[in-house]
Amino acid sequence: MPRIMGLDVGDTMVGVAVSDEGGVLAVPQPPLRRTRLPADWEAIRELARRHQVAGIVVGLPVNMDGSLGFQARKVQDFVAGLRQRVDCPVEFWDERLTTVEAERKLAEAGNRGPRRRERVDGAAAAILLQSYLDRRRTRERSEMMSEKDLHEPFADDDDVITLTDEEGQDHDFVVVDVIEVRSKEYAILLPYEAADDEEAEAVILRVEKSPDGDDQLVEIEDENEWQAVVDAYEAVLDADEGED
Repeated sequence: MPRIMGLDVGDTMVGVAVSDEGGVLAVPQPPLRRTRLPADWEAIRELARRHQVAGIVVGLPVNMDGSLGFQARKVQDFVAGLRQRVDCPVEFWDERLTTVEAERKLAEAGNRGPRRRERVDGAAAAILLQSYLDRRRTRERSEMMSEKDLHEPFADDDDVITLTDEEGQDHDFVVVDVIEVRSKEYAILLPYEAADDEEAEAVILRVEKSPDGDDQLVEIEDENEWQAVVDAYEAVLDADEGED
């Protein structure tokens, strides 16, 4: 399977990761420091040629409600120019929470020092590329098992995010809704494998902004806040059933 390159495009640095030859593992690479657009595009083209990649995946910083903010539009503009200069397909991949997850993993590993920012950029690129590779393998297995896509109702990757539990295990969730309660936003998640099960238990997390302006999910610790969100979501479901 050909190599795939993952890019985490920032204003000053571009995080880079490249898959192994089997397309299984994403390996962080030294990040590129941005200078000016023509040079940035050429540097990426040279990396793609050197690693002989068959495709490039670029993280798109989507908001939790699926909308695109100012940073996402800058990334789209960057990719528009890149596509004119490389000989392989370039596609977007939802990078919600990848930078937050990279920060957490590096902190747990004890990474400190002046080059921490570069490590975060590389780790974020590796996390988004790994998510892409894992999802691709899941789809390939599903297609082998059945001619019908087992996850067809939730095939839109912009609605799927990966969260890591306390034991370091990754779990995919479908973002089924984002609701506002008392001027705060909350994401309603269902486990990816059971998203079409009406009895599946939903996970509700509060949406907050990180210092970098990215959306991040926070556990709800206050019982009254939790109950208020549950009541609001049940009201939404009742209203939808009434319309049907």
